[in-house]
Amino acid sequence: MNIKYRRKPENEEMMAVYEFLKKYKNHITAIVVMIAVIIISVNVYTSNREKNKLVSADKLFEIQKAFYNGDDDLVISKGPEYIDKFSGFDPAGDILIMVARSYMRKSSNDEAIKLLENNRSLTENETFKFSVYNLLGGLYMDKWLTEKKPELAEKAGEYYMKAAYSDRELHRDRTLYYAGNSFIQAGNIEKAKKALKPLYDNSRELDYKLREQVKYLYENLD
Repeated sequence: MNIKYRRKPENEEMMAVYEFLKKYKNHITAIVVMIAVIIISVNVYTSNREKNKLVSADKLFEIQKAFYNGDDDLVISKGPEYIDKFSGFDPAGDILIMVARSYMRKSSNDEAIKLLENNRSLTENETFKFSVYNLLGGLYMDKWLTEKKPELAEKAGEYYMKAAYSDRELHRDRTLYYAGNSFIQAGNIEKAKKALKPLYDNSRELDYKLREQVKYLYENLD
């Protein structure tokens, strides 16, 4: 006896689909709504981010104008607000550096240190990181010059070391020299050697003045 298998009638397949949709209607609706919400949220986030990017550039121009006109009070009064509001955008990093320098011009170095240390991770820009660490190194060495506390020179050296490896080697040689000198003032000879040895080993590649400075420090460490 020959049995022929037949495909289910189309209406039967449609009924199966209908029953499936009916059974899981709430689940499917929830998934569709969730996808729609995600799409809308992404679009709103992208739109707001682009808007804030443009606004942050405008605020940077405002702060730059005040900074180069010597209006440190305006820079200090408005800058921190813009830094917080536009954190994550490169202009916020530039604003941070100018606010810190305005504090420095007003001899408020402790305020500059506090501001820089609280915003070290403001952006991932390498040049920004170098500027922050380099400024902090200089500020702590200035404190050491007046207070003569070894821990201040030690901290300066640590920040200079971070600066040396933050900006694609553009300023590494000079900053390593500053780090080595800071560690010497702190009395930490081992760290001074670590900072200065790469420069001493490659002293032929340094400009004459830096080469002589490095040789003098390194050869008189012991």
